Amino acid sequence: MEIDYCLNEAVEFFESLLVVNGYWDFLAEKFYNRKLMNHPYKDEVLSYFEQFKNHNVFNSLDNVCKKLKDFSILIQFPTMMSIQDGKFFFMENSDSTYKDDISILRNLLSELEDLYRTSDYKSFFEKLHTETLLPSKENQEIILKTLLNEEKYLGKTIPNITIYSSPLILGNFFIPLKNGKISLVISPYDYNETYEWGRPEDYVLQEVIMFYSLPAISRIKDQLNSHRDDFICNIPYYSGSVSIVSAMFRKMTLIRYRSLFLKDDENKLLRNESNNFPDISKFYNKMVAMENNQTLNLDKIQSIFLE
Repeated sequence: MEIDYCLNEAVEFFESLLVVNGYWDFLAEKFYNRKLMNHPYKDEVLSYFEQFKNHNVFNSLDNVCKKLKDFSILIQFPTMMSIQDGKFFFMENSDSTYKDDISILRNLLSELEDLYRTSDYKSFFEKLHTETLLPSKENQEIILKTLLNEEKYLGKTIPNITIYSSPLILGNFFIPLKNGKISLVISPYDYNETYEWGRPEDYVLQEVIMFYSLPAISRIKDQLNSHRDDFICNIPYYSGSVSIVSAMFRKMTLIRYRSLFLKDDENKLLRNESNNFPDISKFYNKMVAMENNQTLNLDKIQSIFLE
């Protein structure tokens, strides 16, 4: 397994605009009642774009964000773009997911290009100290160790992974499989010191679990939807049965991982998570009971949540 860490120009440019118009801060307070961290890079971005705040793209982006069905597309969208000589292009076959939202966002391309050139963002990006914006070497070693252990729990060989480091975003996001790799975006800043938002290895582990579990969950989505009242979540962002089950399952597997490999107190972890998912212990115990020699049985997802 190889893990590639990168700071991507298209991602950072687009996420910078969302920071300037306050969208990530808005989402953090709306869905989690928390504030994102301030850090020097974020301050640099705000200062750099101060003179361009009247550019049309900010008003357009604000209007677009109000129409989106799923804000996670704001992470996937810039990974689908490439920048060549100041021009923005979609990568081949990149717009097959979230078609409606992507269609809305693609209308911004000409305005994005104009601000990119007007602001000379390329010069700003090239001066960034990349090494300070990636997960630390220590965190990278922990992430690798975590994934090697996770292979044992999954009973699978995890393919190569690309990790986009984006210090400006809220949380962590999985990106559909590209070029045989698992791709995901994490913020290396908003877990610093207090780990209020989570640890980097936890971010990565949960997104890898999503890669393996989402196909199984999608196959039973109609049944999950017909049992909507069985799944409770106190985080407003997760509303549909599939999104609740997917989010809860990631938390369940994270807790199981920390119990097996780090010897953390699983009962304490379950109690902490019950504020978000009141019934998580019930489903967690069913998941553990269906393991095979402490190996996760992904074929039993239907039995865990529907039987």
